[in-house]
Amino acid sequence: MSELKQFQSAFFADVHRTLPRTTPLAVYSNTALLGATEALADNFPVTREIVGKRAFAVLALTFARRYPPGSAVLAKYGSTFPDWLANEPIASRLTYLVDVARCERMWIEALHAADAPALDVAELQARDPIQLFELKLKLHPATRLAWHSTPAIEIWLAHQDERPEEIVPEWRARGALFTRPELAVEALPLDAAAHRLLCGIRLGETLGAAAGAASSLYPVVDMGTCFAGLVERGAFAAIR
Repeated sequence: MSELKQFQSAFFADVHRTLPRTTPLAVYSNTALLGATEALADNFPVTREIVGKRAFAVLALTFARRYPPGSAVLAKYGSTFPDWLANEPIASRLTYLVDVARCERMWIEALHAADAPALDVAELQARDPIQLFELKLKLHPATRLAWHSTPAIEIWLAHQDERPEEIVPEWRARGALFTRPELAVEALPLDAAAHRLLCGIRLGETLGAAAGAASSLYPVVDMGTCFAGLVERGAFAAIR
């Protein structure tokens, strides 16, 4: 190993271990930790609001010491924070907390995803029904979706605006969809039929196969209306 590489490795290790407050490296280490914890607070504001500032500060500091930022782009820091949070005692008391954190992570990923044209209704109207069902669509690069055992997406949405004194969502499993039409991230609760349709397309099923599978599982849902709503939300990439 070169001397430069040895110095860099030693420097990195020193920065992220507990050091006496009087050393110059301790100042740098504390500054790096402060930046990491502040980035987590910025990236997970609803999680922070739910647990409280003090509790979140402890969680963020513990996480940052174990998983320091690997990039200077702190806006993307914390990709593993929700999974790490799932193993913390607070997650067993607030059973929806981890899913809310995952919603916040999906929002960040949707915001920073690559740009690409979204599927337009006119592209679909130009095709006959047989062609339409044989299409293999792709999700838009900014589309993020998940299925949660809690109504986390509704809790997350309630925290985006001036909210009531108490949030009492219907306690049921819900899907979460994040898209970025018109360059602004939007969030939408998903029912099971829409989630199945999107998952089928993500796995490479044709539109007909994905819609047929979703319809057979959830026959009361109008799959045409469901699909049209997802197109309007910018969930799919343009065919061309």
